[in-house]
Amino acid sequence: MGSKGSTKSGAPSLAVPVEREAVEADSVRQSQRDAIIHAALELLDEAGLEDFSMRKLATRVGMSAGNLYLYFEDRDGLLDSVRDAVLDAINTEPIGDGDWPLVLKQVMHHYRNELQAHPGAMVLLQRTTSISPGMWQLGQILTEILSRAGISDPAIITLYSRVLLWTLSGFVAQEEILANRSVQRASRPGGRPSRTVVLSAATLDLIMSQPSPLQQSYDIDVDELFEATIDVVIRGIASVATGS
Repeated sequence: MGSKGSTKSGAPSLAVPVEREAVEADSVRQSQRDAIIHAALELLDEAGLEDFSMRKLATRVGMSAGNLYLYFEDRDGLLDSVRDAVLDAINTEPIGDGDWPLVLKQVMHHYRNELQAHPGAMVLLQRTTSISPGMWQLGQILTEILSRAGISDPAIITLYSRVLLWTLSGFVAQEEILANRSVQRASRPGGRPSRTVVLSAATLDLIMSQPSPLQQSYDIDVDELFEATIDVVIRGIASVATGS
C-alpha cells in the first residue's frame, strides 16, 4: 500500500498540490472580487448612481469592462454585492439589552452614521427588491427590536421594518439635499462652507427644481430633527403594540 500522498506505483500524488492551488486560486479570486466591490463603493460615493458605469469601474480597477463579468453576473449583481458589503459592516454592531426604544435609537443612529459615510450605499438600499444575506441580517435586527416592543404579527413587523429603513435612508437623502443647497449658498458672498456632497449633476438639477420643506433654513439642527423623527416612529410602534 502506498503512503499517503503517493500513487499505487509509488509516484508522488498530485492531489494535495492541485487542491492547494485551487484554494489559493479561490483566495486570489475573492481578493480581486473584494477589491472590485471596494472600488465600486468609492465610485458610487463620488459620482452617484446615475453616473456609475461598469466602464468607469473597469478603468478604476485596471481591467476591461468584460472582465468584470467574470466576477459578477451583471451590473445589478455587482451593486447588490456593494450594498451587502456595507450592510455587513454595519450589522457587526451588536444591539444592546436595554428597553426597545433606546435600542432602536442606538441602531438608527449607528446606521445613519454609516450611511452618511457611504451615500452611494444609501441609494442602493432604497432600490432593494430582493432579500440578500445583508438585508436578511438587518431584518433580523429590526424583528428582534419590534418583538421586544410586543409586536408578533409578521405582516406588521415587515411593514415597520420597511418604515424604519425608508425613514433612515430618506432622512440621510434629505441631509444630502440640504448640504447641496448649503454648497450653493456658500458659493455666494458671505456664504458658509459645507461638507462635501456626492449627488450627481443630473440629480442635483432635479432636486433644485423642486420645493423642499426645509429649504428656508440652513441652520436647522439635523441631529435634533433625526431624534424627533425616530420618536414619531417609536410612538407609532408603541401604539400598534398596545392596540391604542
